[in-house]
Amino acid sequence: MLSESLPTLLAERGVIHPERVALIDPKHGAQRTFGELARDAERIAGTFQAYGILPGDRVVLLGDHTVEAWQILAGLARAGVVPVLLNWRLTEDDLALIVEDAGSRLIVSTERWHALGAEVSTRTGARHLTAEEIVESETPPTELPLPDPERTAVQMYTSGTTGLPKGVCTTHRNLMALLDVLTGELPGFAADSRLLVAAPMFHIAGYGFGLGSLAVGSPLYLLEQFDAVTTLEVVERHAITHTLLVPAMLQMVVNAPNAGQTDTSSLRGLLYGGSPMSVSLMRSVAQVLGCPMTQAYGMTETTGIATLLRFDDHERGLAGESDSAVGRLASAGRPILGTSIAIDCPDSTGAGEILVRSPMVMSGYWRRPEESAAALGEGGWLGTGDIGRMDADGYLHVVDRKKDLVITQGENVFPGEVERVVVEHPAVIEAAVIGVPDATYGEALCAVVELVEGSDLTLPELQKHCRGRLARFKVPRQLEVVQVLPRTPSGKVLRRVIRDRYWADYERQVN
Repeated sequence: MLSESLPTLLAERGVIHPERVALIDPKHGAQRTFGELARDAERIAGTFQAYGILPGDRVVLLGDHTVEAWQILAGLARAGVVPVLLNWRLTEDDLALIVEDAGSRLIVSTERWHALGAEVSTRTGARHLTAEEIVESETPPTELPLPDPERTAVQMYTSGTTGLPKGVCTTHRNLMALLDVLTGELPGFAADSRLLVAAPMFHIAGYGFGLGSLAVGSPLYLLEQFDAVTTLEVVERHAITHTLLVPAMLQMVVNAPNAGQTDTSSLRGLLYGGSPMSVSLMRSVAQVLGCPMTQAYGMTETTGIATLLRFDDHERGLAGESDSAVGRLASAGRPILGTSIAIDCPDSTGAGEILVRSPMVMSGYWRRPEESAAALGEGGWLGTGDIGRMDADGYLHVVDRKKDLVITQGENVFPGEVERVVVEHPAVIEAAVIGVPDATYGEALCAVVELVEGSDLTLPELQKHCRGRLARFKVPRQLEVVQVLPRTPSGKVLRRVIRDRYWADYERQVN
């Protein structure tokens, strides 16, 4: 990208294409042009100044994809203020912890989350304002900061190994590199595109893909809440050309009652990621959507993408051109331009931790210098925590996880956090929580428990106990009762031994 920061890019779009539509809410009909959005950014930046918010401050945004949310994101960028995008699936305790860690004095919520925003405000002492209040304010700005590509543009939180959240500092330069990838790699991604954003805003997938409309000057259609039937209807009604969906969403799309009955011929490209996708699901998606597919492998720390299994790899593999072409469908593809992938392999197996060096790698974790130094390592190589190998043709295969992390419904879950809640049930002596293969969610959380003698426990009882204490996606979906959990000589539970039973028939240990 010629532009070096979001506020610069938005201002340029406002001048070059002031009449082009930038944002569209297909449900309510609201929309903004690039010219209007650029003016909104100046005005809303002034509003934040009036509330005493300074460049570099963190402002929490608790919201969905609405026109107001994206107006506020534009205003924060222009003011040099960092949005902290909160995952509304978390519990109120988790959200309060993140607000306090970010040091935010202000919480902004979109309509669906006003009550939650008010509750988190009460717990933390941070001021709560609605998105509507800010968008409707008319406050001219005073002197605004000059855009700096090295400053943090957005902060998202990812779970740490202890369960404590870590704020990932993503710079403007990181985001500009992401936009280069979107414009250079997705088939037909151009000025006449129509983008549909359905992944949640608090994920780099939803936020980063949404910025793609700025990159090419095309309209962004906002799906406030993902729904498979609605997604297909919007694609047909508005002739959507590109969207991003995680495999769990795609499973719902192919199972939707209107799948195969809506016209999706306008689609030029589908980007998916967050977890691998089975070949059978790929074939179903190809049949229902009928468009080129591109898989992204990455994480929040790499601004979402490190490698791509590109559309032509999908085409050759699904056509069965050769055994190697079919085999590549199980890979994460090859690195994107400007990115290097290395395997830290301590033995002769060829598998080791995947390391990434890229202009899209984060600047570090917010207020965690030791963890930042440990993650980035010597020479700026980011340790991903994933185990992989590179084949002779340069394709990356992700085969396992270095840590006990489980990815379910596109969300990261560390077992220890769930185990601490499970063992609070009076019938449970000890628990091990693992990820097991699941056709819908990729992986499902399974609680393997030892019970008090004479006790009984059913899955619905356990789920009832966990709800309210854990975010919904962290509540176990399976339960196994065992006489004795396997342990080390020192008494530590061996999750890996338990997990291996469930994954014995799988070539790779991630799903």
